[in-house]
Amino acid sequence: MKAMSSEGRWGLERIGGVLGFVFAASVLLQNAVLLMGNPLPDAQLGDIKEFYSGGSARISIAVALVAVNVVCLVFFGSAVVRRLEAHRDGAIAGRAALAGIVLLGGAFLVTTFLQAVLAARVDQLAEAGQLQMVWDLHSAAFAMSGSGLGVTLMALSVGALATDTVVPRWVGFLGVAGAICATAGGALVVSTIDGGSGIWLQLVGFATWLVWLVAASVRLLGAGNGVLVAAEAA
Repeated sequence: MKAMSSEGRWGLERIGGVLGFVFAASVLLQNAVLLMGNPLPDAQLGDIKEFYSGGSARISIAVALVAVNVVCLVFFGSAVVRRLEAHRDGAIAGRAALAGIVLLGGAFLVTTFLQAVLAARVDQLAEAGQLQMVWDLHSAAFAMSGSGLGVTLMALSVGALATDTVVPRWVGFLGVAGAICATAGGALVVSTIDGGSGIWLQLVGFATWLVWLVAASVRLLGAGNGVLVAAEAA
């Protein structure tokens, strides 16, 4: 029975690994292609209006991809947490990571629905004098997503380092550094709205998260470690 259970979990972990790659690819497609040229938080209103008026189709696709991203994030995160919880030293970090994933998924959705409003109603918002307010709300939501990313990345990285699994150790240490950057970026939310350096800390944390995603997905797709089998045998 234990062998069957382990095989079943390996199958679910591989699914999590595939969805981790899908998530990383989708995020790169959104930010490097569909949303290329996205205005910075302190952009002029004319630039914001021009971007959202001229690229509504691209932005609509990017917004739609978030629905896919959230599903991928939940299943990928669950697979990684299951790997961590197979070790006693990783259980607490795994539970903290689940909480972080919920926060991060919620932050994605809040930022995205504001982006959807901008794409659909940018002209009306500009005419009503409300474009600046909605844009600032979008920038603030993006900045505060650093808190969710920081919790997620810190918990997963600490758990990975404690159990010596999920990602190579250098990626675990990189993840800790990225989590600190993401959290600091979230704390500087007021500065970010005004075009401060907080957004660049966010982007460093975000880039680290992508590296972590790919490294963990590679491990989840490989069945050679036998981590769960060894843990259950003990």
